[in-house]
Amino acid sequence: MPQTRLPERPKPPTGEEMLADIAGADDTDVVFVTGQAVELADLTPGSPDSGSAEGGEKQLSQDAQTQAEKRESAQRAYHKAQEFLERVKTLQDAPATLEEQYTHLEELGKEMSKAISDLQESSNHFTKKKKKKR
Repeated sequence: MPQTRLPERPKPPTGEEMLADIAGADDTDVVFVTGQAVELADLTPGSPDSGSAEGGEKQLSQDAQTQAEKRESAQRAYHKAQEFLERVKTLQDAPATLEEQYTHLEELGKEMSKAISDLQESSNHFTKKKKKKR
């Protein structure tokens, strides 16, 4: 059988190409949103989010709370997906497991039948000797 040569792997992207891809990605892209740390507001003096006004603090607090809720929601969804995949794996393995258990039970049944027949033979042999002595 002649060996065929596999095609070469494509070259990895350059740093510039990766930066261009990241820059072109949407801000709501799940890769950048999930697990993202809460960004702190610009705390330079005189900026609208400097925290000097009560409204700025409330907005920052609400943003932080919203980000925390999003992270918690993403974590719950991740754990549910993980649990689902584990259950799928269990169900996929179930036929083989059941077949193993069935085979094991069949073997035990054969051993049990042999043990019962051996006991019956021993019992018959013992009762025959007893009858002869009488």
